[in-house]
Amino acid sequence: MGCLIGITAQAQPVINAEDMMPEEGIIFEMNVTELVDPGNSGENVQWNFSNLSEGNDFEAQFTDPGNVPGGENFGDANWCLTGEGFSEFYAYFGDEVYLIGQIVGDISATYSDERQMYQFPANYLDSFEDTFSRVNNIGPGNFQVYQGSYTAEIDAYGTLILAGDTIEDVLRIHYSGEATVETIVGGNSAGTSELEEDIWVWIKAGYSVPLLQITSVGGSFIQQSTVWLKSFQSTVSTDRIPELSDLNLFPSPASSHTELSFSLRSPQALYFELYSLDGKRVQQWSPQAFAAGNNTHRMELPDLAGGIYLMSIVGDDFRESRKIAIQR
Repeated sequence: MGCLIGITAQAQPVINAEDMMPEEGIIFEMNVTELVDPGNSGENVQWNFSNLSEGNDFEAQFTDPGNVPGGENFGDANWCLTGEGFSEFYAYFGDEVYLIGQIVGDISATYSDERQMYQFPANYLDSFEDTFSRVNNIGPGNFQVYQGSYTAEIDAYGTLILAGDTIEDVLRIHYSGEATVETIVGGNSAGTSELEEDIWVWIKAGYSVPLLQITSVGGSFIQQSTVWLKSFQSTVSTDRIPELSDLNLFPSPASSHTELSFSLRSPQALYFELYSLDGKRVQQWSPQAFAAGNNTHRMELPDLAGGIYLMSIVGDDFRESRKIAIQR
């Protein structure tokens, strides 16, 4: 695909963690097709991929890992991107996002050294280096063990043109790395091989999945593909009355306890969870049943270091979070 330098200069976009935070209830329609040239790097680039050939369509959406078969094996994950035949498990820790596991068909992949995907805030020319270790379980006694390293650099920003859509203020990340793969068959090593990979990912504030991803993996394991976002839609009606509203926490800052006030559209049991800003759950309370209408609920706080935490309220089909300051 050809790439042209944009005629109109754009300010350099900056993407923060909250700009790409997943939400439940959004279905992404995507298409995977053959490998194409990723185009230019630099400032104010215009990438024209409007003529990408149609490959195979698939749908994906983010959900709680606990809702996905096999999700119990990825305890550190707090989001799962799942579709027909695949699930990817992610850990959102403050300003960092890690891929910690995958399930594709009957094959599961677990990272003992997680693979970092994003570092926020994301700016043009920012970069980071990382290592990863992954085991693919492909059957009883049969494994592939990956040990790799890579560099991620935001090497461009500009305008991305896809079929029927022109998207400005896009950042592109280039992941470049290598890995050693040991194949184990029947519990015995069947040899090692080397692979090199280049992955280009286009991201934008307001989109929790990449707009476009071009993958080129060479060596003994060849993977070449282009995945692009065709459209997305919410499964939640915008005009319906929310299940939870008027949520407040007090006092602020809190010390030994907090009291929540909120309104429920229908009676239901609620779970209350407390998270640190790096995404780790530090407390979970037993579920409580509440009536429809206005409610208050008092909770004793655990003995934690002072700071900012996230209080999550989980109902039948919603999850709401609010920041809470704890003072010691």
